[in-house]
Amino acid sequence: MEKETLNRLQSIETEMLKYVHDICVEHHLHYFMVGGTLLGAVRHSGFIPWDDDMDIALPRDDYQKLITVLHNKSSAQNPYWIQSIETQPDYWFPYAKLRKKHTVFAEDSMKNYRGESEIFIDIFPLDQVPKQSSFFQDLQALVIKGCGSVVIWRRLHYGKPPHERGIIGSVLNLLTTNSLVKIREKAMRFYNTRSELKYVSNLGSNYNNRRQTMPESVYGNGTLIKFGSYEFYGPDDSQQYLKQLFGDYLKLPPKDKRQNHNPVRVVFKSES
Repeated sequence: MEKETLNRLQSIETEMLKYVHDICVEHHLHYFMVGGTLLGAVRHSGFIPWDDDMDIALPRDDYQKLITVLHNKSSAQNPYWIQSIETQPDYWFPYAKLRKKHTVFAEDSMKNYRGESEIFIDIFPLDQVPKQSSFFQDLQALVIKGCGSVVIWRRLHYGKPPHERGIIGSVLNLLTTNSLVKIREKAMRFYNTRSELKYVSNLGSNYNNRRQTMPESVYGNGTLIKFGSYEFYGPDDSQQYLKQLFGDYLKLPPKDKRQNHNPVRVVFKSES
């Protein structure tokens, strides 16, 4: 991606997060920059220079409230719309995406995917778990990842004849996307009724579940961190979060490890 395109993309995504930030403040919802977005804020006071997406996370209850508020704000005049399993029947990711209308962000890895490809930011739920790690939590994560993998396989192989899917593929194809999403959602929320639990995990993330599982106190109520010309919320203990997720997070990776979504096509509003 050319530098000018990347800069413009980052600017649009920053404005999208500002939109979410203002809504969360208005409705007293706690959100946190997470993953590479938090790393960029702490290490670069903005985006990681080569990064092309943004990630935030909210405790499950606040996450569900945010989805509702964003969906209720949908209109022809609003440049953004929220995509989630609650707002779109055939959606299948374990987290929501706020998308910008009349844009294109086509990823090479999703070239066979049937669905939307607009510029987005990712919004993850934080679900409760009993402790830092356990056999049952690893099993929970395995079910969640397994359901997601089957759904992705189905989406990417949609319409292919049986001889191209293979025996296992043909069996997996008998499972409906809706049933897999329901199983995954139940697994993600399995411990949420136990209010005494003091750990949370971003189970929808691609990172290892043990690295994503942290005491609630790490997130706290959120602390404002400079991000470009704005300030957005990160965890109260961003240092502990980043150390657990990335290790030596202040050290820049080698140039050949500086990866992003590798979009094959990016189109901004009113372009063709």
